Amino acid sequence: MSRLAGFIKKTKGYGLLVLRLWVGGAMMYYSYGYVLTAGGLTDFASYAGSLGIPFATVLGPIAKIIEFAGGAMILAGFYGRIGALLIALILFVAVVYAHGFQVFSDGGISFNLMMMNLLLVLEGTGKFSLKQLG
Repeated sequence: MSRLAGFIKKTKGYGLLVLRLWVGGAMMYYSYGYVLTAGGLTDFASYAGSLGIPFATVLGPIAKIIEFAGGAMILAGFYGRIGALLIALILFVAVVYAHGFQVFSDGGISFNLMMMNLLLVLEGTGKFSLKQLG
């Protein structure tokens, strides 16, 4: 076995660990201000309503709470695939409503985070996840 093949075999799963830490942390970072600040969820609900999202007063706050809690699930690797799936669905709505499918300009961050979450749904959360250790 070549050195490269040995290295690849030994490091399998670490890329998903790095991705998990980045995506989980990013989702918590982007949503904590809404979730942990007084009036933040109400402000986001108003914004979501201005975009034409149906039932925004209910769905807007739920989306931000899911982004925060799902980010924590991904970060810890505890049912991270479920958290990533829920976040990917929320980000799809963001790409459609907030960015009008402009994935190479305004919606680039949302689209890329959506794709990273989909990767975690399909491949799992990698090494050292709480679910794996438990």
